[in-house]
Amino acid sequence: MPFKKFCNASGCNTIIPSNEIYCELHKKKKKQDQKYYDQKIRNKEAKAFYDSTAWHNTRKKILARDSGIDIYIYITEKRIVPAQHVHHIEPREENKSKQYDPMNLISLAHSTHSMIEKRYRAGEKEKKEAQNELKRCLTEYIKTCG
Repeated sequence: MPFKKFCNASGCNTIIPSNEIYCELHKKKKKQDQKYYDQKIRNKEAKAFYDSTAWHNTRKKILARDSGIDIYIYITEKRIVPAQHVHHIEPREENKSKQYDPMNLISLAHSTHSMIEKRYRAGEKEKKEAQNELKRCLTEYIKTCG
């Protein structure tokens, strides 16, 4: 029997397969929200980058390198959680020369990615601490598992 979990949408009690993120209702809402964000808010150059074949190929390679798991959770909590995001440790807007650098990219679950982005916005000191923590986790993972 496959594992089940609750939908990740806040307050939703729908049970879904463990390999899903949202129930059908919230998948539709997420898709609508993403479309609005892409049309009205997202930086057009960033959208072109994230839609590019080069990024899609790099993303696949990083997820494969990281065995499709959240490296931060694996190293810090010794738990295996599926990754949905490939995160730029040093944001690509700040250093485009590292946008495809494997040592600047780490696989993260949605919840971890949200937590890291919140830390990045909390101020320069907190951002640097989060970046150092991510670099340490990635280095440790590659040394032991890679």
